[in-house]
Amino acid sequence: MNKKLQLLFCMLSITLQASAQESFYIGGTLPPAAEKTVELQFDKNHLGKRIVSQKTEISNGSFQFKIVSNKSQIVQLLNPEFRLPLYVNPGDSLVLNYQSNPVVSIQLSGKGSLENNFLQQFTKKFSDNFNDSLSDASSLAMTIDAFEEKIFSNRKAQIDFLKGFTGYNEFNPRFKVFVEDMITYRYWKELLAFPIVNANKSTTILKVNPIPEIMLENFAKVKVDNSSSLIIDTYRDFLKYYVIYETSKANGFNKFTDYSISAERKTSVAREKLSGEVLAYWMSKFLIDECEHVSPYMSKKIFLSLQEFDKDKSYQQIVLDVCGARINDRSSTEKPADKAQGKSSGGAFSDLDLSTIDGKPFSLSSLKGKVVYIDYWASWCGPCRGMMPFSKQLHDNLSEKEKKSIVFLYVSIDADKEAWKKAITDMGMEGTMVISPGNWSSNVCKFFQIGSIPRYMIMNKKGEIVDFNAKRPMDPALLDQLREQMGIN
Repeated sequence: MNKKLQLLFCMLSITLQASAQESFYIGGTLPPAAEKTVELQFDKNHLGKRIVSQKTEISNGSFQFKIVSNKSQIVQLLNPEFRLPLYVNPGDSLVLNYQSNPVVSIQLSGKGSLENNFLQQFTKKFSDNFNDSLSDASSLAMTIDAFEEKIFSNRKAQIDFLKGFTGYNEFNPRFKVFVEDMITYRYWKELLAFPIVNANKSTTILKVNPIPEIMLENFAKVKVDNSSSLIIDTYRDFLKYYVIYETSKANGFNKFTDYSISAERKTSVAREKLSGEVLAYWMSKFLIDECEHVSPYMSKKIFLSLQEFDKDKSYQQIVLDVCGARINDRSSTEKPADKAQGKSSGGAFSDLDLSTIDGKPFSLSSLKGKVVYIDYWASWCGPCRGMMPFSKQLHDNLSEKEKKSIVFLYVSIDADKEAWKKAITDMGMEGTMVISPGNWSSNVCKFFQIGSIPRYMIMNKKGEIVDFNAKRPMDPALLDQLREQMGIN
């Protein structure tokens, strides 16, 4: 070790003694470079949106950071010459020695160097095991039994490497937990993601295949609500798929047909399973990723929930920076149900702009006195077309008396009216056919905040929407529900 590095290390060791439990230190030596500063970054909220950054001058080839922190952190040390991720604990004093001759190398010494040297080797050796693209490709190419065997083998190899590493017994106990959690959460994330990835490969798939119970036997040992693991990217990925899988399970493993309903259910599951900072993180991440897909009303509702748990407001402004326009949309305070009952300024169904095959204006209000089963669809929607035979079967199961009390209304959102008419003829559809053209920009989608089709609703004889997410035609329970509205048992 050269004299300059020895002197720096001694200085760090002395200053460390004064506040070892609330700070960590990173220093080192760098060769002459065009850039005379070095930067330290860390993501306090783990959202990738508001990175905390500190810069310091390189003086006589040396630099030093002192960061006040009472918990473990993942930080990035940056310079034009390198980008180095580091794991640091309060009390650590890492010293970096950058060398470019004869080859580029970065040597770490000081407290915390043993752990970071291991982490660099571990990351290099198992990089493919933590690659989401490779994992998803394997999910789609393998059976769940073969896939689970593969990720189980990967986990065992990772744990063996950890415990067989020279210096393992000298690791900081926090670091051991960090790596073990990183490995554990990666395994469970991949397993929980398997059925979701496979179900989402096609819109024609309407069910999620549950994970065999035998594979979930040890899941009870997993700490789901674990704020100390938020610094671990595999834990954050795990949270995403855990909530999706649990929501799917609560929905009978049926896929949702509406983004906003799906969002509401996921939020309910998250509130049930998570708490504190973990819940605040999940809600923030979910809103940032999905606010453009869910309705303004639902975005506002989730944001209000976030405010309950984000007591120090560390997440709210980040969410507003990304989703503020959606959350503050004037329709965000108005439920779809309120609009459909005529509580909006335009009156009931005044903004739908529906027309018949003949091009004549059509109003839902004209159907008062009848029970109406509404099917929102489009000619280009495969799942919509797949439901049509069940709709015909449902219609055929009604008595002549029942048929006089109900209207089967098919509302297309096609932009191409000719394609709409051709689909009606090709499928031999029976019922009342109207169109609100424009695809997702159609007035009916905006009015009812429809984000996916097919979508079904039931309107009672008073002209009120009584079920905004009615059962599909294939559901045997639907017929009894319609008969109840008709007053026929």
